[in-house]
Amino acid sequence: MADEVMMSQRHQRRRHDVHGEQHARENAAASWARHSFSIQGSGFGVRRSAFGVRRSASASASDGMRIRPAKTLDFSPLLPDPRSPIAERRAPSAERARPPRYTAERMFPVSDVIPSRTTPFVTVGLIVLNALAFFYELTLSDRDLQLLVELYGVVPADLSWSAVVTSMFLHGGWLHVLGNMLYLWIFGDNVEDRMGHGRFLLFYLGCGAAAALGQVATNPSSIVPMVGASGAIAGVMGAYFVLFPHSRVLTAVFIFFYLDLIEIPAIFFLGIWFLMQFFSGVGSLGADAAGGGVAFWAHVVGFATGALAGALWRAAERTRRERWEY
Repeated sequence: MADEVMMSQRHQRRRHDVHGEQHARENAAASWARHSFSIQGSGFGVRRSAFGVRRSASASASDGMRIRPAKTLDFSPLLPDPRSPIAERRAPSAERARPPRYTAERMFPVSDVIPSRTTPFVTVGLIVLNALAFFYELTLSDRDLQLLVELYGVVPADLSWSAVVTSMFLHGGWLHVLGNMLYLWIFGDNVEDRMGHGRFLLFYLGCGAAAALGQVATNPSSIVPMVGASGAIAGVMGAYFVLFPHSRVLTAVFIFFYLDLIEIPAIFFLGIWFLMQFFSGVGSLGADAAGGGVAFWAHVVGFATGALAGALWRAAERTRRERWEY
């Protein structure tokens, strides 16, 4: 009986020791979990801490629960205060979180989808002449280049009809000439194919002259020379807008570091381009143009002239077709 009592007491002490060890292990694990979460919340695990915030937000939005943060350890000597200017500079701004805006600066045309039936001799010749004139500009010194621009560019206060033509073959830089020649190559061949070589040349020069006069009318007292083929090429785009309304333009779109090629209806692409030029021109009215800039009204007037000429040409084609069928 005494042995049985001794064994029972020994068994009870063993059970007490086992329960005590298990309780101690549970307390240690809970303490470690609290300290681990507190360290992450204090900034040692930025990525984990960010995921924790997202998780809290999702839980709060889904079931209305409000997660109470654990106590954080005081690491102020090591970690910056979240309200300090350093933390504000590291925090992502609202501008970075906005989706990219697909503006004209993020896209440019590559080609259209309508092949030309004839060889565009005039379009190619205009591109060659513009390229030769630009390469000649590159050989000049700054002083000689300035004299060339003042002599052969359109100066509204001292308008010269010869300068109206010569200014169409001068450009102010690589982006200026490459952009103009790209647009001329894409839209010029089809308009030349529709009008014919000789008539297209006269049409091109006429749109360029009208564009120059339109820009002069907005600021006739300006002494800043105006150069570039943009007005004439805007006329080509206006004619394309009317003559090929069902065409599409293969466009390169930049989204950060990703490049995509998409087909945009020509009437939409050119219409948006015209509206951008128009509103930019309205915004430039009354501004000081002494430092130069973009001749938006040359683009607007050139496009409108080309669209009007294209509409007249299309009406004439319809009349000839009806007479032939009759």
